[in-house]
Formats: sequence, structure tokens, C-alpha cells
Amino acid sequence: MRMKSLNPFASLALISIFEVVSSTKTCNLTSDCKILETSVLYQEAKVGDTVTFQCIGVCNNNDNSWVNISWTSEKWIENMRLSGIRKMSIGDCNVLSLNLTIHVTSEKDFENSLKCRIQDEFTSTSSSEVKDAVLKRKKDPEISYWAGIIVAITLFSFTLFAAILMYVFNLELRLIYKDRFSSLNTNGKYDLFICYQSDEEGEFVAKFILPCLENILGYKCFIVDRNTACGEWLMDVIYCKIKQSRCFLLIVSEGIAQDTLCKFACERAVEEAKGPRGMKLICVKPPTPKRKKSRLDTELEENFAGIEPLNMICKLGRQIPKVDPKESTIKEKNRFWKKLCLQLPAKRNLAWLKLGRRDREIFI
Repeated sequence: MRMKSLNPFASLALISIFEVVSSTKTCNLTSDCKILETSVLYQEAKVGDTVTFQCIGVCNNNDNSWVNISWTSEKWIENMRLSGIRKMSIGDCNVLSLNLTIHVTSEKDFENSLKCRIQDEFTSTSSSEVKDAVLKRKKDPEISYWAGIIVAITLFSFTLFAAILMYVFNLELRLIYKDRFSSLNTNGKYDLFICYQSDEEGEFVAKFILPCLENILGYKCFIVDRNTACGEWLMDVIYCKIKQSRCFLLIVSEGIAQDTLCKFACERAVEEAKGPRGMKLICVKPPTPKRKKSRLDTELEENFAGIEPLNMICKLGRQIPKVDPKESTIKEKNRFWKKLCLQLPAKRNLAWLKLGRRDREIFI
């Protein structure tokens, strides 16, 4: 079959061939016809995709002899069509191109045999240039079964380790976050105003609370018994010093409800907590059993009945179970101090790490 010459086409592969052939004016073929390497003879697809093969060939121009380029298929079906047949004569060369478009509709299309052939009238069919086209099934990226198991086990192990770490070192992690990232409150002359009943909790405060807060943790505390000079009006001193303190620490005991100064201090602290400054309230109470109230708790509730400031501090303040310095273990004391440090103003020195040392007198 003789093919008519068509207009030049915009295929990039053919344009590059034309440029080479135009510059040399010769094909330099060892045979009459040859299928070029620039042909698109390999495609990957999935069912539903449409792909196009392109067969490009060159033949010697022997006195305008006819040349033919074609596609053959073992099983020609409706979803295959030919398009873009083109011919260009340059010098002593004939350049031809023919496209084969396939719409993949089933798995059987991947089993079909496709061939591209080019020949002229001087070349027999058996000796013509033929190249196979390959249509392969596109594989989705797969994750190895064992790789998936390893990733799942690794993620589970990491999550379990993080959960155990958070459970075991909950207080320590919260303390580190507070000291490293919380804003530093520098408003006020004192870090803590400590309120307690002198006769009942004087020794507990003087020998257990103050040495650790001031000597180890570095907080500046105010207590009426120590920081008040003789002749000063105590009500005025308490009023002023609470305004100059960042936190209010109440040590709860049985006799605190009958102490006039403690009730006044609690009343002022509640007012400061409700005001724009939002003073922080901390309440150290005797530990309460989980299942039933202790006799001391019942007595405290009876004593606090009708005393609104004490009730408000016990309800609004951060409650920390009290420890006995003489009977509690080092671990219990250490936990008490970490809970207390969590409520105190932030510091950048991480001084609470020193609380774990057994040679500290505070834990003896």
C-alpha cells in the first residue's frame, strides 16, 4: 500500500530526527528500513487507563518507492485504534510515524501481543524490521508484610513506653515543664505567705517547711511569728504582707478555726484570690482516706462550719496531703515536696531536683 505524504507534525521525537537527517542529508542505514530507539514501545497501566504507543521508523528513499509502517496484534479488539500516521521525506530518507492507542478494559489486554513493523517494496515481510511493544500492569506500591508488622510493633512499643514514662514520672515531667516554660511571676516582695496555728504547727513549719522552702528551693517566705517586729499592729502587717506575696499557704490544723489572726489572714487571701491579681491559694491538709473520712476531717469540717474564709481556701485552694516529718518515709516526703513545688511560683534553677538526696536533714 502506497502512503501519501502528510503535513509536518509536532511530535518532539520526530522533530529531533528531522533535524539530524536534515543536517546530514543521509540515513546511513545498514538496511533499507529501521525502527528507531525513540519509539515509545513500553507502557505501564491499570485497568481503566488509556495508553499510547508510538512507532517511528526510517527508510532509504529508493526512487520514491513506497514504504509502510504498521501495528499488528494477536487479538485486535474494539478498545484499540490507530492514529497519527505521518510521513516526511528529507533528503534520501523517509521518516514515518504511527500511534496505537489502547483503552485498557480488562486483565486480558495485558496478555495481548503487539508488534510494530516497517518495510518498503524491496523488503519482504519476513525480513522487515519488527519490534515488540510491551504493555505491563502497573503495580501499586506495596508495603512488605513484615515491614508493616515491625512498624506497628515499634509504634506500639514507643506509645507504651511513653505512657509508662508519663505514669511513673508524672510529677517530675510536670515540674520540668512548669520551671522551663511557665512565665516568671516577679510581682511581690515575697513568694509565700505562710499561715498556720503557732501552738499546733509551729514546729512543723519551723523545722520542716521553712528550711526546705528557703534553703533548698530558694523561695522567700513571710510568717508572722518570725518576720513581725515588736509593737507592730498585726492586722496591718498581715494585710500589707498578703498584698506583697504571690502565694498564700495555709497549714490546716484543728485549732486554726479559733485563731483570730489566721481567720483574718484567710479572709484577706480569699479577697486577693478573687481580685484582679488572682492570688494563688495552697492548702496543706491532713491526708483523707479514700473510703471514709477520718475523725480529724470530721472535726475540721465541724470547726470550719460558718467560717467562710477557711471553707473557701479549702475548696478553692490546691490541696496537698500533709506528711508527718517523724513517721513518713523519705519517698513520702519527697512526693509531698514535689506536689507542693508544682503549685509554687516557677523558678529556672530546677532546685526541686535536690529533694531526692538522702543526706538532706529535711528528710531525716
